[in-house]
Amino acid sequence: MSANQEILHENALHYIHEFKEWGGADSIKWQLRSERHYPRHYHSKTPLLINGSFHEGLYLELHYKPSILSGVKPAFSVSLMLRGARLLGLDAGRASSHLNRVGVTEEHYRQTISHPHLHRVVADALSGYAEPLPDSELEDLWEDFLLHASLSDAPALNLPEQEQIGSLL
Repeated sequence: MSANQEILHENALHYIHEFKEWGGADSIKWQLRSERHYPRHYHSKTPLLINGSFHEGLYLELHYKPSILSGVKPAFSVSLMLRGARLLGLDAGRASSHLNRVGVTEEHYRQTISHPHLHRVVADALSGYAEPLPDSELEDLWEDFLLHASLSDAPALNLPEQEQIGSLL
C-alpha cells in the first residue's frame, strides 16, 4: 500500500469513528430521482456536522426504490460519503449479491455476500468489502447503520410516499 493510500485509509477510519451529527431537517427529505422509471427511485443527501461545524464533502446519501411485487422487499441503501468516496455503506433488499475481492485478512474474503450487508473500509482497500447483516426491517437496519457511522441526532427512517406505495400484485 502506498503512503497516499495509507493516509487515505487512516483518514477514512477517522471520519467513520468521529462522532457526527445530523445536519439536515427533522425528517429525511427525499427527492424523486427520475419520473421515467417505474417504480420510482428516490434519493436524499444530508450534510453532517462534526463538533458543530459542517465539513466540506461529508454527507449521508440514501437511495430507496419501492417494490411493486408482493413479498419482494424494497431496495434501500445508505452511505457515509466523503468527497464522493463511500466510507461506509449499507445495502438491503436487492436480488443481487456482492463478491469480496478485497479484505485478504478479513473473515468474508472471497465470499459472496447477499443482502442486507455492510460495506466497510479494510486494511487493503477503501471500498469493495462487505459483511453480512441479519435480515431485518429497514428501520432496524437504519438504526444499526447510524451506530456504525457514529452518527447522532438523525431522525427516524421515513420513507418517500409511504402511504402511496402499494403492491400491484
